[in-house]
Amino acid sequence: MDRLVAKINKLIVHISNGDNKALEELFFLTRRMTLFMARKYLYDKSYAEDLLSETYYKIVKYSPTFDSSQNGLNWIYKIVHNEAINYNLKNKHRCECELIENNLSISYIDELLDQILVYNAIQTLTSEEKYIIYLRYWAGLDLQAIAEKINKPLTTTYDFLKRILKKLHKAMK
Repeated sequence: MDRLVAKINKLIVHISNGDNKALEELFFLTRRMTLFMARKYLYDKSYAEDLLSETYYKIVKYSPTFDSSQNGLNWIYKIVHNEAINYNLKNKHRCECELIENNLSISYIDELLDQILVYNAIQTLTSEEKYIIYLRYWAGLDLQAIAEKINKPLTTTYDFLKRILKKLHKAMK
């Protein structure tokens, strides 16, 4: 995943310099993921394709402001997310009907997108950092138990966990 993010970041930087080939490459690299996300929001392929064209327009428009030290894939996901929200607000009645027909809710979709963002952020962690996150949030261990498992002092474990959470927060922006 890190190679993919690095490639996407590089392409976005090239797009900001006016490289149309980079835009074409980015489109072919990310179109399936972005279309999947758009369809989760809009449930109609034609609306999703409209949303995608608006998304790639925004990528070109805002590429000069992109911070290449950030996760470019998350940046693109956020654009799709925002465009879907804007589209839903403009076409509120129609979207609500489609949501009811498909027995899905906006909160479910937001939860799904949050899971994608968290997954991508977790991929930026080292194996040791992932292990500590697993122990704390999935295994439910307290800091003392984690410190014992990784053979580190409690204060070091606390500081390490705090740094990991900051790193995750930064990766999800």
